[in-house]
Amino acid sequence: MENRKVSLLLASKRSSVPLISPVFIFRTLRNEELHFNLHLKKNLSRDYISYCLQRQNDAATNPVEVVLDYELSIFCSDGELLKEQKVKGQSFQRHGTCNFFPLLSRKKALVNPLETITVDCQIYETREQLLNPDIASSGQE
Repeated sequence: MENRKVSLLLASKRSSVPLISPVFIFRTLRNEELHFNLHLKKNLSRDYISYCLQRQNDAATNPVEVVLDYELSIFCSDGELLKEQKVKGQSFQRHGTCNFFPLLSRKKALVNPLETITVDCQIYETREQLLNPDIASSGQE
């Protein structure tokens, strides 16, 4: 298990600019590098914060696919838990794109005009990969 926290100041100004975290290097996951991105999004029907995890190291020596489970916990600046979300079996392909998923209503996150939220991200290898590390790392089925 790898655990990282990202704190971001959210402005009340409407924006569609992604907030990009530093690269996280997960040594327990065969040195996989992941970006955690938050995006402030507004469209006609919703005003929300979305996220994506994106694999960064696409070297030919790395597995074609890495499957991870992860948990996200979102806290406001006073420590109140805003949301928890568990994701099982998300596939990260070599040269993969970043697909954003809705995470939290921006209205809920921005109770104060300038709010800092903290996203706690815990990442796990799937049980299958833990039981068969040679298969997962070699790309064989």
